[in-house]
Amino acid sequence: MRSVPALLLPAIAGVLLLAGCAGPPPVDEAALHAWEKRQMATESDHELGAMYAQQSAGQGPTGDDDELDRGITIRYEHPETLDHLEFSCFGDGHMSGSITVVSGSTSRNRWIDPMACSDGQQRIDLHRGERSAVDSVSFNAFDSDRDSAWSVRVIGPGD
Repeated sequence: MRSVPALLLPAIAGVLLLAGCAGPPPVDEAALHAWEKRQMATESDHELGAMYAQQSAGQGPTGDDDELDRGITIRYEHPETLDHLEFSCFGDGHMSGSITVVSGSTSRNRWIDPMACSDGQQRIDLHRGERSAVDSVSFNAFDSDRDSAWSVRVIGPGD
């Protein structure tokens, strides 16, 4: 058995390291389509709307705290009372997001910490000022570590 010269070891290690950094795997379109169908089929008796979008890896937030890109918005004909949001995303990556709630002349923006898609549906509790007399609610996802999709359901108060 021949030994590898000591000078080649760093080069071989570098090639192996780069091979491990090839990036996230491509999206399994069939699995994504099946996930989308499950999201559309799931409903709550207290659902006040749902938002959905595909998400590109590495896409960051646009705007600033005062002029944040709101993403997708649901506008209500008459003010609604909300209870919470339910977030889920496709795959085994993670992503962050932002919520914007408008009540009358007041607009509240809030950043959401990274959530793991593999955790399934995740509840996002709303602060007291984000729940009553809501004219519109928006969600925008960003910082996904891979191409994915997300879904957010707006849930009203229970019985």
